[in-house]
Amino acid sequence: PKFVRLGFHDCVGGCNGCIDFTDPDNKGLEIPIDALADIVDEYSTQGLSRADIWALAALVAADESQNPNGGGIANRVVRFPFEWYGREDCPSVDGKSEENSTTLPGPNMDTKGLLHYFSREFGLDANETTALMGAHTLGTLTRENSGFHGPDGWVPNRGKLSSGYYDLLIGGQTKQGATLENSSIEDLMLASRWDLTTVDNSDLRDQGMDIEDRYQWEHLKENGQVIIMMHSDIAIIRDLEEWTNDEGEVGNATCVILRGQIKPNSCPRSQGIFMQV
Repeated sequence: PKFVRLGFHDCVGGCNGCIDFTDPDNKGLEIPIDALADIVDEYSTQGLSRADIWALAALVAADESQNPNGGGIANRVVRFPFEWYGREDCPSVDGKSEENSTTLPGPNMDTKGLLHYFSREFGLDANETTALMGAHTLGTLTRENSGFHGPDGWVPNRGKLSSGYYDLLIGGQTKQGATLENSSIEDLMLASRWDLTTVDNSDLRDQGMDIEDRYQWEHLKENGQVIIMMHSDIAIIRDLEEWTNDEGEVGNATCVILRGQIKPNSCPRSQGIFMQV
């Protein structure tokens, strides 16, 4: 998961082998950077840049995480080939920059903001944006890095790149024997319950960490796992624009997402994405 995250963060604004550590959203990325440092040095004289190595590591990680327990290439649904090299590195010696030249996607975007960001930065449409968000299948969230409390991650099997992210957003199997393909939109939209909670990070601020409180959506699994989503994840299926502030960030959304129930205060559907995917 760390290599996939590194690959994406590096390519916001252009894949240049640089991560801005003045941006708190990049906390934790020194781990994969340091892990790749010797490989970067070894191949720097053979035509591969640091940005090339980071991109390759992200692609290999995505490839391998489709079947983390082994099984070979035949059991991978999608291949992520390394098709070209020659990316130019930034001037930083080790890729740890202090230049705030890019804006990462925030966790509090509504549907409109989500679509606008990925269209502006990468030229992606709604389908492609939804596909890219599926990378949240991988990894966990820690308060010390992001302010979110997600030790169980976005999905139960957080080490495998799969469709689990989408299954949880819209319920997966809504009825016995049902699949995403043969379920109605109404069934899918009512298949999962998500509860909005606040993560209080005041104790971390007392320790000198610059980490704000966070809003996160939680879904309790039968085995006790607490799966979380950010506003920007929920924006794929729900329109939270009503609770967006002047800075374009969703705050304390007072709408609800209840399993099998439609309430007057239910979060409205996100027509811009869900109806297209």
